Amino acid sequence: MKKNYLYHSTSLKNLDRILKQGLKPSVPKFPKRKLKGVYLSKHPFSWMEYATKGKAGVLLKIDVSGLRVIKDTAKDRISLIGQEICDFICLEPIVPERIKEISTSTERTPNSFIIRKKIPNKNQVGK
Repeated sequence: MKKNYLYHSTSLKNLDRILKQGLKPSVPKFPKRKLKGVYLSKHPFSWMEYATKGKAGVLLKIDVSGLRVIKDTAKDRISLIGQEICDFICLEPIVPERIKEISTSTERTPNSFIIRKKIPNKNQVGK
């Protein structure tokens, strides 16, 4: 089965909680977003500036295969960095095991991010 990956940007201060509890659907504070869900993007850094509010950031690569994911149809299709984006909303909680890669940075530019942890597939553990 082919894996489908999307990205979630957030503040570094949220990382420990996310790794313990996963990502829970919520209504974001961003205008025009009214649907409860976990907001994701095909473009890794499209919402980093908004998500981090100028602080240290985390980029999560998430396996959304088999989850209820819909396309975000909000009219503000240009991200804060000025690129047209393709966003999605996951309508159910995302467990920590679906986080496949964690990249962190103390700066807000895509080139400053370092992959801190690649999370192995459970089938690969012990091989």
